[in-house]
Amino acid sequence: MTSMTFSGNKTAGWAIVGGLALLLIALILYPGGWVVEATSSLDFQSTIDAMVENDNLSHAVFFAVIVACLAISYGLFWFWRLSDSGDALLRFGILLNLFHYGIYILTMGMRHMLVAIAQHQGDIEVDGVAASAARSTTTSSCCRPPAEASTTRLPWCPR
Repeated sequence: MTSMTFSGNKTAGWAIVGGLALLLIALILYPGGWVVEATSSLDFQSTIDAMVENDNLSHAVFFAVIVACLAISYGLFWFWRLSDSGDALLRFGILLNLFHYGIYILTMGMRHMLVAIAQHQGDIEVDGVAASAARSTTTSSCCRPPAEASTTRLPWCPR
């Protein structure tokens, strides 16, 4: 038995339980998820549109998911202290979970950035030219359908 008291492990347990509760609430309220403008998880464009239309909720949910993942990671890291050198599988599981939450936090940050960029698309300038104006001139010249098939649209062209 270890010399740690129950109160020392209580913080880690509360971090895991609180993080999971916050993560569950955030994922239920996720725009494009189950409740708010539910879309298919395979349709990336409609999910991004739902996130951009509910931009304030998206930012709050992404922040809540990141905080929840950090709290769960803190709680899992306490298990590392409870293991001894003979618990190789426990240590591997802890490291794997910490790696998973690290990648998940990075993807939430990328989605947070994607919503912010889409939100301020009209305000962005590159070399003195508005990004929306540069995009419209680029897409109009590169996405012209061939003359023989005037109704077709190239797959990489915006709608």
